[in-house]
Amino acid sequence: MMFQMPEYHEPDFTEKKFTEAPDAVLETVSIKGVAPGGVITDIPLVMPAANEFGFSRASKLLDFSPELGMPEDIANAALFSASDESKFVNGVILTCDGGWTNL
Repeated sequence: MMFQMPEYHEPDFTEKKFTEAPDAVLETVSIKGVAPGGVITDIPLVMPAANEFGFSRASKLLDFSPELGMPEDIANAALFSASDESKFVNGVILTCDGGWTNL
């Protein structure tokens, strides 16, 4: 059985339709989204203790996985998406997960 890290979330109907804008809107509005992957935060500090058996199995697999991102990595992707440098990028959701979804 292959270990697979769950994605941050599946874009809902509204997000998908928002990024699939009609051609007339694309002339004046740039529509993009950022889908972050695993990010190092303080969340584990407030979570209950993990199941020891499950954690030991998952920890072994994490050795072969891409590194987790920092909040700044997601912020940089969002800033690029909002900047003029991305003016030719349109109607996409930028997966910013360090390669997790390519495993």
